Amino acid sequence: MSLLSPEFLSYLERLDLLIKRSIKGASVGERLSSKYGRGIEFEDYRSYEIGDDFRYIDWNIYARLDKLFVKLFREEEMGSINIFLDISRSMDFGNPSKLYFGKQLAASLGYIGLVNYDSVNIYCISSTVEKKMESIRGRSSVIRLLRFLDEADSQGVTSLTGAIRESVKRLKSKAIFIVLSDFLDPAGYEDGLKLLKSRGYGVFAFHILSEDEISPDISGDVKLIDSETGEVIELDALEEVLDGYKKTLERFLAEVESFCLTHSIEYIRASSSIPVDRIILYYMRLGGWLR
Repeated sequence: MSLLSPEFLSYLERLDLLIKRSIKGASVGERLSSKYGRGIEFEDYRSYEIGDDFRYIDWNIYARLDKLFVKLFREEEMGSINIFLDISRSMDFGNPSKLYFGKQLAASLGYIGLVNYDSVNIYCISSTVEKKMESIRGRSSVIRLLRFLDEADSQGVTSLTGAIRESVKRLKSKAIFIVLSDFLDPAGYEDGLKLLKSRGYGVFAFHILSEDEISPDISGDVKLIDSETGEVIELDALEEVLDGYKKTLERFLAEVESFCLTHSIEYIRASSSIPVDRIILYYMRLGGWLR
């Protein structure tokens, strides 16, 4: 199953990650820019890649070397866009699954970064970094990005803090981090997010739920199996249990949102049943993540 349709990819071409501009003191990075003026200056050349804007081809070099090069301009922006995709076993739940929905979001945001010549890092995490794709840039990396995400399978137990600590060890430049997760972390998600904020990174949390978690459709005797630990709990008096579950879920969601707001972390929550194009077109643009 293709993560994103060609029609939706075409729409994403017109978007940019507005959240890159929200962090002051960004390091200077390279990117092709159609803007000239204060803070924008010629920096270097690189070989032409399919999809690059013809306006930035240096035809004088082409006349001398018979090779296509494009001009790069220096402007202040983020060092990198880092996407943390939770692939722990709890994400493999729902129809469509939270993991598939997360893959679609990661693909959409990564694609927007690539076509805008940002450096993009993708980390698939559970208790550790299970797989990663680092320092990809430009349209030539789009197929690699989509294939990488399509092949990511659910595994492991959630430990956001451990995976985040592992990921930021070598990262020195200014950056933004987008965390795509259900935040069902037995050890707590707070320390990992605090670590990112303490380093001055821009942090954005996308809380993914499944419709079955929001409104469980169950009856009769029920056996619950923890998808990560395998622990089994048998339930009766289901109506009372469901009432307690809904109250616990509401409290958990409120706590995650409150924590993010308190620590200046942008927060969006959505069900995996919502089409990803609606998420991008409405929720993220309304929330100021995209423009």
